[in-house]
Amino acid sequence: MSRLHKRTPLALALTGWLALSLSSPVVAAEPVSLTPRQYEQLNRLTQALQEEQGETLVQLGTRLLEQPSGQEAQQAFLRAYAARILAQWYQQQGETALGLSALEQALSHASLLDAETRQATRWFALQLHLELGQYAQALGHLEDWWQEEEQPSAEAYYLRAALLAQVERWVEAQPDIVHALGVQERPSWLTLAVVIFQRTEDWAAAAYWQQKRVELSPEQSELWLQLVQLQRLAGAERQALVTLELAQRQGHLSAAQQEELARRLLVDQQALRAAQVLERMLEQTGSLEVDVLRLTAQAWMQTRAHEPTAIALQRLAAHSSARRDQQLAGDWMFRQGRWQEAIALWQPLVDQLEPRAAARLQLLIAHALVEQEDYAAARRLLQELMATSEEEQARQWLNYLNALDA
Repeated sequence: MSRLHKRTPLALALTGWLALSLSSPVVAAEPVSLTPRQYEQLNRLTQALQEEQGETLVQLGTRLLEQPSGQEAQQAFLRAYAARILAQWYQQQGETALGLSALEQALSHASLLDAETRQATRWFALQLHLELGQYAQALGHLEDWWQEEEQPSAEAYYLRAALLAQVERWVEAQPDIVHALGVQERPSWLTLAVVIFQRTEDWAAAAYWQQKRVELSPEQSELWLQLVQLQRLAGAERQALVTLELAQRQGHLSAAQQEELARRLLVDQQALRAAQVLERMLEQTGSLEVDVLRLTAQAWMQTRAHEPTAIALQRLAAHSSARRDQQLAGDWMFRQGRWQEAIALWQPLVDQLEPRAAARLQLLIAHALVEQEDYAAARRLLQELMATSEEEQARQWLNYLNALDA
């Protein structure tokens, strides 16, 4: 979870995102009536920007900013126009703070500006504060802008959520990011939503938006694992297991993670799902690691699915040198009445056991032979057992065979 916490929400808001195009004209309309002289001044200033005449631009812009002519409304407009030209120039030169100072000076007369110019100037100032990492100040301009905006865009809602998050006003950021996502689910917006709800420890909401991230970018393994973490924090352990199964199917889990998933499913008494997870793991990795083969066989045994269990046990016996695995497979085959398979698994073990254990196993082999109606082989083995610790049981079986002959 720490990885999500460390991501700066506002960095996401700034990535490739500027609402005011610096290549477009600064003023698209005539909000106030200007004199011919004032028009000429603005045209000269615009031309200086277009022709990159920096010295001329700064001189004319500074003069209009500090000593505009005309009535109050005209003066306010000239200041705003000049400030925005200066801000563009300074930003291009890497002197953003100077451009921001010009905009702030113009906004000190904001009440005299027409709404369109005032809003555009505020928005530009907001952007420069963002560029300088001055998030609280940017938020202040955004709030002023918001008061006069009839229908803020989804982008604006997202930006306000990002700014509120940056100044750690997490609860206030929640409705804004949800509103933005209600319009469009963009990856960076979803990431911000997850961060915001994490920080308020609303794990269910964080998991909900993380699920949306996964749906948009299912190829990213880390998104699946983050979703699992959030679901577990939300107390949705079974949902987390389903997520892990889906992640496994798409190849996002390591072998260790797949094995852990299977063990969790077994603890949750989901033996069939655990067995299926392990079978997919064996298929994906091509591994024949005995511990995994053993776990797979144990999972299948809990499902009571006979044929897959038999296959898993035979596979375990074929690749394990451990006597207990051969014994396990043989015992299961015997209980299922698969006599020949039990005998084949047990027979190699006889010479590996101490005498008493070997005699007990041979007695079971004899029982299997009787069940197969191979009475001659059973009788020979039982006669051999008359000189062992299983003499009494062997005699009973021989009596049984004698009764059959009679």
